[in-house]
Amino acid sequence: MKRFGPWVATVPMVALIISCFGALVTEMSGLAGVGQLFGVPVWQTVGIVALAIFVMVCSGNYNTVERVAQLKDMPLSDRNYLYLLAANLDQHYAVNHFLSAIGLD
Repeated sequence: MKRFGPWVATVPMVALIISCFGALVTEMSGLAGVGQLFGVPVWQTVGIVALAIFVMVCSGNYNTVERVAQLKDMPLSDRNYLYLLAANLDQHYAVNHFLSAIGLD
């Protein structure tokens, strides 16, 4: 910030905040639509999802949030998907173990 000044830091920060807000709005609207397909009112769906996101952000770490996100859309009947999921989890844990071993956890 000392080199470029506060303006150069503020512009990307505002763009990132707007982008994240837009991603949350589209996620909530998609989940509200799915809730309506099953007869759940919009306010209940959005409330439950907002509470779940809040709990994950406040109480979990990155690994917990990553596992929940991976399990959200997992088709358990597709064997190829399960192989892909197992390989992804193995790679994820290998990277975490490596970062822990070199002291960057």
